[in-house]
Amino acid sequence: MLSEKDHQRDLLAAICARFHAGEGVAGRFFRMSNTYLFVGEYKYWLMTDYREIDPHAGEDNYVINRARLYRDRRDFVIQPGDTGRHDDYPTSPARNWTN
Repeated sequence: MLSEKDHQRDLLAAICARFHAGEGVAGRFFRMSNTYLFVGEYKYWLMTDYREIDPHAGEDNYVINRARLYRDRRDFVIQPGDTGRHDDYPTSPARNWTN
């Protein structure tokens, strides 16, 4: 749920604008494809397709997700068995991140 007090609607508008400008990166989380925005040490993504969102329409049922980036590129493809620890990643992310 978007909160006006912490400027979530403004953040949603900024993320959508950057996606519309082509700054998003296609990726997968297990079997779900999505578009991600990498800013600083974080990645942002939405649960609703950004092309379907009007951040100023007054709806408040959108979800903005944010997570710190992994240093080894596993942000592009999260695989079953990944616990977040480097030793548990099933394949080399530097070689297989587009599969």
